[in-house]
Amino acid sequence: MINLKFRVVLFMLILSLSIFMTECVGQPQNAEDVKKSIFEAYVSIVDAYLSGGNVSGLIDDLNEAILLVKMAEENSSFSKVYLDKAFNISEYVKYRALDVKRMGENARFNYYLTIALSVSLLIACIILLYVYGRTLYWRLWLKARYNNKIVWRKFGGKRKSMIIDEEVWAVILAIIVVSAVFAISQICISGRVVEPFSELGILGSKMKIGDYPRELVLGEKAKLYIYVGNHMGRPMYYIVKIKIGNRTTPVDPAPIPPIKVYEKILDDNSTWIFPFQISFNETGLNYRLIVELWIYNSTSNQIEYHSRWCQLWINVTQPKV
Repeated sequence: MINLKFRVVLFMLILSLSIFMTECVGQPQNAEDVKKSIFEAYVSIVDAYLSGGNVSGLIDDLNEAILLVKMAEENSSFSKVYLDKAFNISEYVKYRALDVKRMGENARFNYYLTIALSVSLLIACIILLYVYGRTLYWRLWLKARYNNKIVWRKFGGKRKSMIIDEEVWAVILAIIVVSAVFAISQICISGRVVEPFSELGILGSKMKIGDYPRELVLGEKAKLYIYVGNHMGRPMYYIVKIKIGNRTTPVDPAPIPPIKVYEKILDDNSTWIFPFQISFNETGLNYRLIVELWIYNSTSNQIEYHSRWCQLWINVTQPKV
């Protein structure tokens, strides 16, 4: 009886210790730990995508984690709740990306296997056609004209049909081979991006190019939109930084801290349009609203400037009395 109680107590102690260690080690300590986990999850998504997997659902989940981190930074009261949830989502995405990668690899293997079998069948048909084509043609010709009568002519040249000419057959087969190779090459290169690029733009209050505010009253808020397009051939982790400079501020990139930062993962061939408001607390001429595009590079595992930026010139005046 004593041994049984001792075993129960020992089991409870070990269970409590394991739960405590999980809480201490498994959960993030701060926002930086969560961001690191999100970046690792993004790298897993890119890996799964390049293996042929469908990662659209994983991208949506990880974008939710990015939004939770932003909410944690803005609301310190629920910071730990948001960070814990974001961390759990990112860890789930990393685990799920492995399955998506395996499914993508299997689908790609089956795809290439189908192409290989189709090519082999096509080559076999071409060889059979070249070897037995003329014989088959004459058999069909004789069968179609079995009941015809033969009429002797006193004159007429010896005319050889082009359909049985070896050179004609060689040309026909060459055309078939070239057409097949071209079709197969188009299938293999479909989906590849020849010149990858990203888009960045500022849109007016009506979500169109133009209609920009050229002059604002002190304290007045102007609503604008940012447009980002991904044509890089893979999911991209975009970071948009909005900065305020002046005529002397160097750009590309501007060496000043951003006033706002927005982050989102975009699937290939997708766009991102989001609103933001801008206001000024000092009057002045030629304020420069600078929008820069940064990325998290899945190869170097660091945030890098993406060499894309745009700007607006704005004057800020005193309100009229």
